[in-house]
Amino acid sequence: MSTFDVVEMTLASDVADAGTFTVSYPSTRDAGDYQGGHDHMVISNAYGELKATAGEVSLSFGASSITVTNNAGVTLLAGTKVFVQLDRIGADSEISVIASPGSMSPADLFVINLGAPDVADPDGVCEAQSDTGAHTLTLDGALVSGGVATFDVPRNIVIDSGGADTAVLTITGTDEYGVTIVENITLNGTTAVAGKKAFKTVTSVTSSATISNGAFVGTGDVFGLPVYLPQTGLVLAELEDGAAATAGTIVAGVTTAATATTGDVRGTYDPNSAADGSAAFTLVCAIPDSSAKGVAQYGG
Repeated sequence: MSTFDVVEMTLASDVADAGTFTVSYPSTRDAGDYQGGHDHMVISNAYGELKATAGEVSLSFGASSITVTNNAGVTLLAGTKVFVQLDRIGADSEISVIASPGSMSPADLFVINLGAPDVADPDGVCEAQSDTGAHTLTLDGALVSGGVATFDVPRNIVIDSGGADTAVLTITGTDEYGVTIVENITLNGTTAVAGKKAFKTVTSVTSSATISNGAFVGTGDVFGLPVYLPQTGLVLAELEDGAAATAGTIVAGVTTAATATTGDVRGTYDPNSAADGSAAFTLVCAIPDSSAKGVAQYGG
């Protein structure tokens, strides 16, 4: 269980889908108190629990108030009493004495082992091929078996072409938990384009238009996290083969409803060193909720 504050209010006007309303901070609280929190909710008798982790609402913590965006697909009607539940980093704890309960919360420290990923394979999913009809690419790369490309670790997709192709490729597969995941990546001629989501398998690749110059699909060096990372600053150390590593690129999990073009729902890590099949990468992180897997994956 997490540590929460709750603000009660009555909506003064209708809040349409994608509309917003504001709520004041609880007494003595400000934006700093909710850094790292993620399990926010808007709760009412009329609409039940609208969860930030499911992309049904999103919250922006301003200097003097909190802006809540309604992403639930329905209009929240004026006069509705709502309870805005604000998550603070940490969990309910058996620690009996905390010096300053108002400004301190316990949090768990985790070592996330990302393994020793294989060298990126630029055409491991689809070898170079053109398409003028069905707009479906054949999965024929070295990572494919039984019609499915399976990766050693959850990692991003990279696409490229032998010429001036600009079609959108739709990648469908699963994440490390077996959940369907879909991403759209647009070809940019002979410039490789990296996807943002971490796939464990790819089951199909389709094209929005004709491919004339031999597009190919493979893996990149961006690796998926197994747990939701609310903020990049919660990564306290990066290790390569057990030693401090040159800083890589850390991306936090998305906080809005996932789409075919948003980032990874849990977050990703792109180490400074390219994967070579032997270098082992590890992150030391303060994780607010070790059970959180982020907002729902976009499955098409």
